[in-house]
Amino acid sequence: MASISLRNGKYLVRVRREGFKATAKSFTRKQDACTWGRMVEAAMESGRWRDPAQSIPTLAAAIKLYRLEVASRLKGETTYAYWLDELAAGTLGRLTVEQIAPRDLSAWRDQLLAKGLKPGTVTRKLGLLSGILSWCQKDRGWLTSNAMRNISRLKFNDARDRIVDAAEYQYLVTAARTGRAKWMADALDVLEHSAMRRGELWGLKPADVNFHQSVARLRDSKNGHARDVPLCPTSASALQRLCDAARLRSQVGRSSYLIPVADPGAISLAFRRLVARARLLYGKDCHRAGVPVDAAFLSNLRLHDLRHSAVTRWARTGKLTMLELAAVSGHKGLVSLKRYSHLASEQVAAKLASVSAAD
Repeated sequence: MASISLRNGKYLVRVRREGFKATAKSFTRKQDACTWGRMVEAAMESGRWRDPAQSIPTLAAAIKLYRLEVASRLKGETTYAYWLDELAAGTLGRLTVEQIAPRDLSAWRDQLLAKGLKPGTVTRKLGLLSGILSWCQKDRGWLTSNAMRNISRLKFNDARDRIVDAAEYQYLVTAARTGRAKWMADALDVLEHSAMRRGELWGLKPADVNFHQSVARLRDSKNGHARDVPLCPTSASALQRLCDAARLRSQVGRSSYLIPVADPGAISLAFRRLVARARLLYGKDCHRAGVPVDAAFLSNLRLHDLRHSAVTRWARTGKLTMLELAAVSGHKGLVSLKRYSHLASEQVAAKLASVSAAD
């Protein structure tokens, strides 16, 4: 409630409301004091109130604080760190968060597209900035609204259907066994047969694997919840070798994690180098055999495609229910699982035919 008192010839209005810091202001006219009091109460009621004593930071300064309080807990922290540096150093970083208008965000979005960034990447960058502005609004009270809500979002479909075929996988394994990163061959077996995500494998320690039950405990999955992954014999054997190597490293004071790299991004980097070596091996084999090189072989390949391949292969066996597939992949919803499983139409048609024949 606003209270007004006359002090030293001026009207002092105080506004106290639960959940807000008390605020006060002096006026020479009582009418102005009443008007201001009602305005402040209405702003508090609608969520638009901001303490005038609180300074509004630039986006760069807000990002600095956001990194300390929030960003360190985000998945993909390494990628976000680079994007946050980019944001803070750019034109938007010099504006106060209050000055950032929808037109500024639209211009930034268009600049990213003009640089050749894919719509999916641009959308993720917009999402990161939207999260920062939302934090400025809800946690810090620097904003009354999020300007990102007033710009048009990009429409795109970047769903991949790339899977690794058996011949490609064999070349990858061969290249891994002759490379410096000796752990990579076993990592391939785990990813190709368990459908784990890159970060999930990276976070594993020997204590997380129960070989008696053939289960790996993932304590830090993508959705933030721990889950158990059932292991087939191939992935269990690969994990056993990785565990043995990790125990040896821990005895000499080195990393006790199964994958001995500093961050998940290093696994992707090792995989890209691995694909390049596998392509060289394939090219040499084609040259010796006198056959042309298939340009599509081992091309457009990403580490995450191993997860696609694993889920698709298990789905195509026809021996696992959707619930059992979800237990392997960790998907919470059927829509996401269907995107990964890539059941071929001809396989479904063949199954329908067998059911019809039985009738």
